[in-house]
Amino acid sequence: MKARRGFSLIESVVAAGIVGILMLAVAGVLGLAARAMPTEDDVASRSARMSAVLSDLADDLASASSVVSVSATAISLRVPDRDGDDVPDTLAYQLSGGALTRRLNARTAGIALTGVESLTFTPAWVSVDRRSATAITTSAAQQLAAFSPTTSNTFRISSLNHIAQVVIPRLDEDVVSWTPTSVRVRMVVKGGLLTSTTCRIFDGDVTSGTMGSLLGTSTGVSLLSGSMAGWASFDFSGVGQIARQRPITIVLSSLALLSTSDVSCETSGVFDGFLAMAQSSNAGGNWTMFREGAMGFEVVGTLRRPGTSAATTSRLDALAVDLSIGGIGRVRRTIPVPGRPAME
Repeated sequence: MKARRGFSLIESVVAAGIVGILMLAVAGVLGLAARAMPTEDDVASRSARMSAVLSDLADDLASASSVVSVSATAISLRVPDRDGDDVPDTLAYQLSGGALTRRLNARTAGIALTGVESLTFTPAWVSVDRRSATAITTSAAQQLAAFSPTTSNTFRISSLNHIAQVVIPRLDEDVVSWTPTSVRVRMVVKGGLLTSTTCRIFDGDVTSGTMGSLLGTSTGVSLLSGSMAGWASFDFSGVGQIARQRPITIVLSSLALLSTSDVSCETSGVFDGFLAMAQSSNAGGNWTMFREGAMGFEVVGTLRRPGTSAATTSRLDALAVDLSIGGIGRVRRTIPVPGRPAME
């Protein structure tokens, strides 16, 4: 029998070299795989970073004054000044190359979170009706205050005897100011040659000692007048605007020749709150107050109030964030937005 021939030295060396190369290759692959696998420390660190980024996003959404733009992988917000120039800034979050970036204005974006495999922003909008003030509008002339006595009480007016009526019209809260255009007074005039009645409007309240500047004067003259009982009208023009809830004082006096002029009035039992009256026998030098009194009068005037316009806007109520992060998995979070910023 022939003896078996063994491996030569050269063959053994070549075989050993091939086996060594294969082992090195396998070891390299296993090393790369091991490095690619996240460790417990990597997962914990990435999870903590993700929570911090979502918290920062929630804070930025809460402080935003408006939404500049939003898409499935990016959102841009208008936020209060962050760089010290007293100008609102633009803050943007965006998915870029497996990372979530955060950029202020036109600066270079910083990496907020790595290992992002997918990201989806889903905004939740609500419709809000808002009213805004427009230009001031002036109403047509209308009755603003009035009182009609039920008794036959009268007060005689003359060049010395004056009667004063305090008026604070009860106006709607949206009225800015008002202007008297006419005053009607319930009077009784008895025969004579000449009757000249003057109606003056003063700023302030005579019954509290705060009667101020003269706002307007209107005079009615009657020659060869006969007897008259009813409402006498006094028209005014050029009276300035009077602030809402500010009182005025209407003062009546008369110059009569062979005639008398009486004003209907009540000096008690008037409980309307905004009516008060005063009488003077020395041309306004001193006044006798009747805080519940009123003469028969009517004030007509115009009102000024701001116009309003209504508009419906869409506002960000919440932002849903759907994240997939390597080593962590899928994370879903809905962030409420308390300030509800509008889309620019």
